[in-house]
Amino acid sequence: MLQQSHHTDGSNKITGKAMAKALSLIGISGSRIGQSTVFAERSTIVGSDGTCGVVLSDRLILPRHAEVRVSLGHWFIISLDPRATIFVNGQPVTGQQRIAQGDLVTLGSATFKVMIGEAERAVGQRAPVVQPESHGRVDWWRD
Repeated sequence: MLQQSHHTDGSNKITGKAMAKALSLIGISGSRIGQSTVFAERSTIVGSDGTCGVVLSDRLILPRHAEVRVSLGHWFIISLDPRATIFVNGQPVTGQQRIAQGDLVTLGSATFKVMIGEAERAVGQRAPVVQPESHGRVDWWRD
């Protein structure tokens, strides 16, 4: 996608700078089946602590479990603790791992399919409701 900039002289210029696309994790196993969350920020912390950007209530999720980050248009998942249970396509993640469209990411006991696209399209997929007082945080609680 190209970015359009507006200038004080009233002209519009199209720049070649690509804007990062949103990443969506769609639950495909465990307690998250059918649930989706969208990552549109440069960096989001995932964990069981209430201050995380995405809160997962799962006995295998650590307070600050992982970071999901975009850099130069590529998405990465980063383990924030050596004890964190994180897999990408069945391979354990101990540091930083690039994630791409269609990858399977396991966090704790839940597995997600990675979808990358425009935020508006990703949001349309049964995303959990974010309460205004949560300041954008998504709370997922195990049934």
